[in-house]
This record gives sequence, structure tokens and C-alpha cells, in this order.
Amino acid sequence: MTISDGDIADVFDALFEESPFGIARLDSGGGIIQCNATLAQMLGLPVSALKGRAFADAFAAEDRDDVRAHLAKLVMRTARRNSIENLRLAAKDNGAERAVQLFTTAIERDGELCGLLAHVLDTTERYHLEIASAHAQKLQALGQMAGSIAHDFNNLITAMLGSCELLLNETRPGSSGYDDLSHIRATALRARDLVRQLLTFARKQPLRPIPLRLDRAIEDLLPMLRPLLGAGIGIDTFHAPSYPSPAWIQGASTR
Repeated sequence: MTISDGDIADVFDALFEESPFGIARLDSGGGIIQCNATLAQMLGLPVSALKGRAFADAFAAEDRDDVRAHLAKLVMRTARRNSIENLRLAAKDNGAERAVQLFTTAIERDGELCGLLAHVLDTTERYHLEIASAHAQKLQALGQMAGSIAHDFNNLITAMLGSCELLLNETRPGSSGYDDLSHIRATALRARDLVRQLLTFARKQPLRPIPLRLDRAIEDLLPMLRPLLGAGIGIDTFHAPSYPSPAWIQGASTR
């Protein structure tokens, strides 16, 4: 079976138009001579609007100089093929930008440069995955740092609680010093609970639910909230005189 030149041309036309790459044929000055529908779709413009346009203008303003320098290497014959990653196409009307990788090849005829061929690969999804991966690594590092800091704080709080307990044993209930020491102890206990939560997060330990008296938890927070809110804001709490509790909570130790 003989394949005619027309059949070959049809095959190349199909490859050009149906390629998942955005493809453009450029002149030696970087102007677009021809492009496929994939590239036009990436830019949100019709093919006719791209012909004659500077190829570098298809990219975000911050990347255009890099694209021009990239093309110049081929025009000056310092490279026959070139590629560059982490470029962004110019934003569409909806403000969306695409991350792309650019591959270019010099087109030569009889040893003379007659143009450039550019392939544009959409790497937006991969770019977002890399960002998400970097973010996850930062969170992991933050968790490790939080665990280290929380461990040191836990040692400090343990020493504070020990000293506070000794002073409470030597102070009579009802005296002014006793009330202050009780408040310090209660605050240190809350700080210890927060540190334990940080350690649980950092070590990825499973949480173990415990019974909680909501009214007591709210009352414990009030001494800390009132100074933060300032004198212009007051807090009034109203608790039900009694509320039903599940059988498994009744008789259990609560904070």
C-alpha cells in the first residue's frame, strides 16, 4: 500500500489539531504563524486572534522576559532544543491562570533557521499538587516543632504546679494569698491541658474523649475571657439548675 503525500499531510494535520499539547509555529522574531485549537483554548481566544501575535504575550507579564530569553537561545543557535518549567499563561477573562511547561525546537532548512516550533504542556494540576505537598510538609514540620515546644512547656508547667501546691499547703484557706494561688493553679492546669492537646496533635495520637461538665468548662474560661474582652464588654452566663446526663456520665469523675 502506497501512502501519498496528501495522506501524510492529513496525518500531520490531525496530530497538530488533536494534540493534547498547545502547539504553535513561530517565525524567527517570536511571532505566531500558526497554532492549534488546544493552545487557543488554553488562552481563551480564537485561533484567528493569535496569528501574528507575539508568542511571549501569551504568558503572564512576570514570565514574558523569561520566554523571550528562552526563544532567543534558539534564534542565536546556542541551542536547538530548549524547555522551561513553571510558566504561567496570561489570565483568562475569568481570572484563571494556567501553569505550563514550554518546549521549543528550532526549525532548520538547508542549515538555515526558518522558524521555531513551540509545545505548551498544561501542568496546572501537577503544580497545585506540588503546592499541596509542600503545604503538607510545612504542616508536618510545624507539628514536630509544636511537639518540641509543648514538651518544654510541659516541664515548666509541672514545676509551676509543684511549687503552687507546696505554697497552697502552707497557706490558710480564705486568706488573700490562698485565692490568688488557687487561681494560679487553675490557670496552670488549663495550660497543661492545652499542652497535652498540642502533644497529641504533634504525635498524631488518637484522642480519648472524657466526660465534660459544660457549665464548669464555661465558668473556667470566664476569668481568662473577661480581661481579653476589655471593660466595655460584659459576659453573663445562665446555667440550667439541672440537666439530664447520660447514664454513662453519671457517677463518672469530671473536671
